[in-house]
Amino acid sequence: MRRIIDGVAYDTETATFIASGEADPDHLTGSQASWSLYRTRHGAWFEVVAGHDGVLEEFNPLTDDEARRFLEVNANSLLEKFFGRMPEAGQGKNVQERAFELLQSIERATRGSSAPVVIEELRDLHMTADEAKEAFHYLKGKGLIEAKFSIFYAARLAPAGHDAIQSQITARAAPVRQKAVAPDPIRAAPASPPELLTLRPGIWGINIDLKEAGRRIRQLWEKGRNRG
Repeated sequence: MRRIIDGVAYDTETATFIASGEADPDHLTGSQASWSLYRTRHGAWFEVVAGHDGVLEEFNPLTDDEARRFLEVNANSLLEKFFGRMPEAGQGKNVQERAFELLQSIERATRGSSAPVVIEELRDLHMTADEAKEAFHYLKGKGLIEAKFSIFYAARLAPAGHDAIQSQITARAAPVRQKAVAPDPIRAAPASPPELLTLRPGIWGINIDLKEAGRRIRQLWEKGRNRG
């Protein structure tokens, strides 16, 4: 059976049947409703849905995430066969790190070329084959790589992938902002105006040194005249 959706053909005769689910697996209600998952020769997923009378009703193209959820519910044992080994609970924090490493490796391998690269050909990855597949699906689900090719696990960077790498480079190259230094209160303090009167001890107590006061007044007057 063949359907054309958005200018693309989905054909059950040439695609591979993967798994199916039923509305009434125990035959209690008589419903013949079912949904079947297929994968085309080029790796695209689609779902075929039959109604309660068993008559075909829908062809639905599926994303990788939707196909993965289909398998989680209807054929859990096949999930890792098509989507790689899943991380154990509590291990998910490492997926992003491996995905970025894979993204950088794909960028290096395809730099200057529009052809995709198969992840098995990447020799600079520090991860297992299952971890690389897990990272591959993470990147694909985030739209960071283009992976709809006739070869499984072949990819090249999507524009968003280039942007992600550039953003990381920019973040690492950003200069460290220097902490503002508070002004030295001693250095910043304004100079005290010169004293005009000088006090000194005398026989009658504290006396004013008139001679010194006159000398200082004369100095201030000369400075003011020079400025004028």
